[in-house]
Amino acid sequence: MMVFRKPYAFLIKNFKKIHIVLLILCGFIYYKTMQLDSFVSEFISYLTYDSYLEPITKYTSPLFYLMAVLVIVITGSLVILLRRKEKPWKLYLIPFLDYLLLIVMFFLIQQFFTAYEGSTSTTTIRAYQNFLLLLRIPQYITFLILGVRILGLDLRKFNFSSDKEFLELDQDDREEFEVSINFDKHALLRTIKKIQRVLGYFYEEHRYITNVLFTVIIVIIIGNIFYYFGVEHKTIKEKQTLNANGYLIKINESYFTNKDMAGNKLEANSNFVILNLTVQNNGSKRAFDAENFHLVNQNHDYSQSGSTYTNSFKDLGNPYPTRKLSNGEVVTFALIFKVSNKLPSDRFVLYYQQYKNGKTAYLRKIKIKLEDVSNINNDNTEKKIGQKLVIERPNKGKESFTLESAEFKDQINYNIESCDANFDCRITEEQKQASSGRKIIEIPFISNDYEGQELIDFSSKYGKIKYIDSEGMTKEINVENALKNKEYLGKYLYIDVPIEIENSNNITLIYTVRNQKYNYKIR
Repeated sequence: MMVFRKPYAFLIKNFKKIHIVLLILCGFIYYKTMQLDSFVSEFISYLTYDSYLEPITKYTSPLFYLMAVLVIVITGSLVILLRRKEKPWKLYLIPFLDYLLLIVMFFLIQQFFTAYEGSTSTTTIRAYQNFLLLLRIPQYITFLILGVRILGLDLRKFNFSSDKEFLELDQDDREEFEVSINFDKHALLRTIKKIQRVLGYFYEEHRYITNVLFTVIIVIIIGNIFYYFGVEHKTIKEKQTLNANGYLIKINESYFTNKDMAGNKLEANSNFVILNLTVQNNGSKRAFDAENFHLVNQNHDYSQSGSTYTNSFKDLGNPYPTRKLSNGEVVTFALIFKVSNKLPSDRFVLYYQQYKNGKTAYLRKIKIKLEDVSNINNDNTEKKIGQKLVIERPNKGKESFTLESAEFKDQINYNIESCDANFDCRITEEQKQASSGRKIIEIPFISNDYEGQELIDFSSKYGKIKYIDSEGMTKEINVENALKNKEYLGKYLYIDVPIEIENSNNITLIYTVRNQKYNYKIR
C-alpha cells in the first residue's frame, strides 16, 4: 500500500518547483514555435519544400507535442485545484488555451506540408502563419506569470511567499488516501533517502569542486546548444563562408539564365543556375565532391550537370576541377545546374550535405540570390568608326577598344612570330588571299586590353555581323577569323565575309556578351 496526500497540499508544498518546470517546458515550446515560424516564412518566400532534405517533422517533432501536453495537464490541474479552493485561477487559462491551440496549429501546419505537392498557393499557409504569430503573444504573458510566481512577487495579492492565508491548508487537504501498489514501498523509500544522504554528504564535503563542475557542465551544455544551432546548423547566406567537410566554401555569385555566353538560347525547355564559388581544401589531398550540393525549388531536387555545359558558361566561372586539391589549395570555379524552365528564378534554395565525424550526414542550407541574366539588354549606345566601345564582362570588369577603319580586301599582308628549338625568334610577313566569292575585312584598332589575336578570338566568340543586302533583306552571320588558327602580331581584325557585304551601305558589328548587346557601326 502507498499513501498519498491530496493534490492541493502537494501543490502548495511544491509550488515554485512546479512553476520552474513549467518555465522550462514553455521555453522549449517557444523555441520550437520560433523555429517553425522561421521555416514557414522561408517557405512562403521561396515556395520550396523537400520532404527528404528538410522534412516538416524536424520542426513538429513528437517531443514538442509531449511538452505541450505536459503544460496543458499541469496548467489545467492548477485551474481545477485553485478554482476549487477559491483562489485566483483565471490567469492559468492563458497558457492552458494557448498551448492547446498551439498543438492544433502545429498539427495543421504539419498536415499541410505532408500533403504538399508543389502548389504555389500560399493562402492557407499564410493564414496558419498569422495565427501562429498571434499565439506567440500569450506565450510572453505566460513567461511573465511564471516569473512572478517563481520570484514570489505580490501581484494582486497572489503571492505564495507572503500570503499566509493562501498557504494555510484545511484539514481535509491533509487527509491521506491509499492506493494499492504491488511493490515494497519502504525499501524504495529507504534507498531514495540513502541516496539523498550520500549525495548531501558528498556535496557538503566537496562543495567548491561540485559547484565548479556544475558550472562547467552548464557552460558546456549552453555552448553545445549555441554551436548546434548558431554554427553547425546555421543557415548560410551568399558571400558567407561555410566550414564543412574540411573545406571553406563561399558562394561568390549566382546566376539564372537560358542563354550561353554569347546570348544564344541553349535548350527549349530548360534554364540554368550557375554558381560561382571559392573552395579551400583544409584536409588531405583529395577531389572536391560537388555532388554534395543540392539545388531545390518547390519539390524539385537537382544535382550539378558536370562538364556538359562548361563552354557555354566560361564567362561565369572556370570549369569544375575534377583533379585532387592539395592541402591549403584555393580554387574558384562554376557549378552548373540544369533546371526546368517552369520554375521561378526567385525560389531556389541551395543545400550542402555535411558529414559529422565522417559518418553522420546532415544538410546545411545556403540562401542564394540569383541574378537573372536571361534578358538581353540592347540599350547600350551605338558606336561608329573612330569611337571607343567599352564592354563589361562578368568576373572580368570593363574592357575597351576603338575601331579606326574598315577596308574590304582580296589579299592581306600580316606579321607572325616564329621561334626555333633554341628559342631564336624572328618576325616574318605573310600573305593571305581571300577565297572565291569571299572578301577579307581589315580593321585596325586601338586598345590597351586586346592584341590582334585576342580581339579576333573575342569577336569570334561573341560577335555577329548584321548587314542589309542588295535586295533590302537584313542578314546576320557569325564573325569568322580570316586567318583561322594562325597567331599573328599587330592591332588588326581580319574577318572573312561573303563578297556581297562589300556593296552593303549598312553594316553593323554586334557583340552579345552574356546579357549585354553592343553595336558597332562599320558602315
